[in-house]
Amino acid sequence: LVSSLDELSQSEVLGSVFRQIQADHGGKVIYMDLWATWCAACLSTFPASKQLAQDLQGSRVRSIYVCISSPEAKWADAASRYGLPEDASYFLNKEQSRELSRLFHNTGLPRYVIFDQQGIIVDDKAKQPTSTALKDELLRIAGH
Repeated sequence: LVSSLDELSQSEVLGSVFRQIQADHGGKVIYMDLWATWCAACLSTFPASKQLAQDLQGSRVRSIYVCISSPEAKWADAASRYGLPEDASYFLNKEQSRELSRLFHNTGLPRYVIFDQQGIIVDDKAKQPTSTALKDELLRIAGH
C-alpha cells in the first residue's frame, strides 16, 4: 500500500498528476475523494463534499476530487455539472486509474483518503463527507 504523496509523485504512471496535486495543495491537509462518473454513490455525496469544503475555507484543509475509471469527456461534464472546483479536480486516464487502484488495493468507490500536511496518508479509508465527525477530524489533523 502506498504511504505518501511523495510516493505517488514518483510513480512513473501517476507522477505527473500527483506532482500537480503537491504543487497545488502542498503543506495542507488533503481530503481526496476518489470517484467515477458512473458511480451513483460517488455523485450523491458531492453536495455534502462541497459543503464540507465550504465549511473548511480559511483552514489548512483542502478537498480534492480525483476521477478514475471514466471517459475524460464524461469527467469534464460531471465536474462542471456538480460544480467541482477546477483547481481541485483531477482526471486519471485508464492506465493511471488501474495503477492507483492497484496501489490502494481499491475495493470500491467512493473512496476517501486523508493526507497530513507532510503528505503522509493518515487514513486510506476515511469517512464519507456526510459524516458529522469528519470536519472535526480534518481540523484536528491540521492542528486547528
